[in-house]
Amino acid sequence: MRAVFVLVFILAVVLKHSACLFIGAFLLGLGGVLFNPASQAYLPHIVKSGDLAEANAISSTTSGFVSVFSTILGGVVATFISPVICFSVNSVSYLWSAFFVSKLLTVKEHAAATRSLDFIRSLSEGLEEVKRNQVARKIIIIGISWGLAGGGYYILIPLIGNTWSGMEGMGIGLLYSVDGLGVISGSLLVKKHIKQQIARMHWFYGIAYVTQAVFFTGIALCSDTWWTIFMLYFMRVSSGIIIPLDSTILQINTAPEVRGRVFALHGSTYGGFMQLSYLTSSLMFANLGITLTGAIIGSVSLFCGMYWLAGMQHRKRIQPPP
Repeated sequence: MRAVFVLVFILAVVLKHSACLFIGAFLLGLGGVLFNPASQAYLPHIVKSGDLAEANAISSTTSGFVSVFSTILGGVVATFISPVICFSVNSVSYLWSAFFVSKLLTVKEHAAATRSLDFIRSLSEGLEEVKRNQVARKIIIIGISWGLAGGGYYILIPLIGNTWSGMEGMGIGLLYSVDGLGVISGSLLVKKHIKQQIARMHWFYGIAYVTQAVFFTGIALCSDTWWTIFMLYFMRVSSGIIIPLDSTILQINTAPEVRGRVFALHGSTYGGFMQLSYLTSSLMFANLGITLTGAIIGSVSLFCGMYWLAGMQHRKRIQPPP
C-alpha cells in the first residue's frame, strides 16, 4: 500500500500541487498505523524474551544506519537532480520490505493470536488490557504526551536547515544524517549495556526522556551551526535509547494474546496525537518563535521522564519485603 501511496508525492512535484503533499502524508500515515503495531507485536513470536531489548536495538541501529546515508544521498539528489528520483526509490523500498515480510508469514503463528478482530474491537480490547496493566498504561500515557509535542521536532529540523544559507536541501539532509547517527549510538548503548537487565532498562528509559528534554531545548536555543549539530546528536542519542526500550518494555509486560491489541492502541494514540502536533507545533513556531516553542516541547519530554521515574519509585515503595 505504501509503495503506491508514496507515488502521490511525485504527483505533487510534477503537477506543482501542494494538496498532493497533504494527501500523500495522510495515506502514508495510514499505512504506518497498520504496519507498526503488527511488526512490534510480531517480534516476540520469533525472538526469545531475554533477547528482545537487543533485537529492538538492532532494528533501531540498522534503520538509523540506513537513514544516515539515505538522507545525505536524498539531499544531494533532490537538490541537483529531482525529488522524483527520491520518491521513486522510496516506493521501491516498500516493495523490497514487503518481499521480506512475506518470508515471515511461514513462521508458525501463536495460537492465541489467530482470532480475527476488526480494528475498533482490537483497540477496545487493547484499552481493557491497558486498564489492568500498570506498565502498559504508563507507556500509553507517555506516548500520548510526547505525541502531543513530538511532531515539532520534524518541523524544527527543516526550519533550522533552511536557515543555513546556500545549503538548501543538503542542510536538511545533513541534519537528518546527524539524527540517524544519534539514533544508532543510542541503540548501540541499549544493545551493549542493557540487554536482559530489566531494572536498568526501566532506569535508562526514564533518564533518556530527561536528557532528550535538555538537548531538545538546547537545539532551540542554539544559534551556532556546530552547537546545533552537537545538541541534535545527543538529543537523538536519547531518542535512540527510548525507541527500542519503549517497544521492549511493552513487549515483555503484555501477554501474547493481547500484545497486538495493546500495540495497536499505543501506535494509534501516539501516531494520532503526533499527526495533530504537526499542526499545533507549526502554529506555535509561527506565533511564538523557535526558542519558546522548543522549550515547551522540551518540557513535555521532561514530564515524560519524570512521570516514568516517579512511577518506578512508587513501585519500589509498595513492593513487599522478600
